Amino acid sequence: MMEVCLDLSHEAPCYSPIDELKKLVFGGIVDCHGHAVTENTSTQAQYDKRGKKDLELDDIWVEIGKVRKEALATLVRRLNYSITRRRAMGICAWQTYVDVGPDIDLDALNVCIEAKRLWRRYGFILKIAVYPTLALKNTAMDALLREACRRQEVDSIGFLPSRERQRGVVKDPAVFAEMERAFEIAAEFGKGVDMQVDQKNHPEEKETFYLANIAARYRDMGYKKPICATHCLSMSAWNDDQLISYTLTMMAESNVSMIVCPRATLDNLQIREVLAPTHNSIAPWTLALKAKVNVAVGIDNVRDLYMPWCDGDIWKDVSVLVHSARYHGSIEKIADMLTINGKKALGL
Repeated sequence: MMEVCLDLSHEAPCYSPIDELKKLVFGGIVDCHGHAVTENTSTQAQYDKRGKKDLELDDIWVEIGKVRKEALATLVRRLNYSITRRRAMGICAWQTYVDVGPDIDLDALNVCIEAKRLWRRYGFILKIAVYPTLALKNTAMDALLREACRRQEVDSIGFLPSRERQRGVVKDPAVFAEMERAFEIAAEFGKGVDMQVDQKNHPEEKETFYLANIAARYRDMGYKKPICATHCLSMSAWNDDQLISYTLTMMAESNVSMIVCPRATLDNLQIREVLAPTHNSIAPWTLALKAKVNVAVGIDNVRDLYMPWCDGDIWKDVSVLVHSARYHGSIEKIADMLTINGKKALGL
């Protein structure tokens, strides 16, 4: 006769690839993308506001500006909590975007630099990607970014080229001009480049292609710092398979890493009025691996205006990563994405 068993130590025996993965990578995981300034700042008022209107990225950029300045008051406490929690998950390094702009000056950067120095003593690496809050055609923003890049502790420029795009326009020359400006400044100050590209999940958005082209040109000029393409979501919506293949080949040849943020890209508007190949809302990371692109993983937004439901558990991101691609391949490849590939992406 069956008896009720409440003792979870008697778990039914089965093969668990994620348990095997944890054994391989714990203590050496690299989280390649995040936003420390606004991490863990979600409020019920923000949540209720988004519930009344499903905001597009353009709208959220405006709203996040309101959050950013208030978040400075709690940044020290929240940053220490974020790092401590990552260490508990086996993460040894984290690249975070750090907002700089006329509204908050270099205040957040100064806090993150202090944290970087502190946590280095405990074996944790904090990589700083300065993140301009305005377009670089703005002279004040350009000057502030250059001032930030003079700081030795700054590792790279984190950039959102589509910030300058006109609402409703997918192909906007202003986006490519901004990408060029970011590369020029990065090369001048010897910093890496990390760009959030192709986030709209739209077949006409080709930012990854343009990034790969600019990267190839700068590599030819002798630029050796890390270059990362974060998100690359719209590539999965492209209708032209040859363009996908060509772009991935360029990325591999120019040593451009692809940073995949599984839950962040899953949390995206589905554009029903636009025709595109059937695809999941994530970068074509399995194709990228086959093309010899260095593919790594980032958590991205955690309990903020963008993603209040995201708890920052990297193992949930791993689960979404593999299920989105129906992946049943080598566990070692996923382990590499979480560790070795992440170190390559960040120049560690």
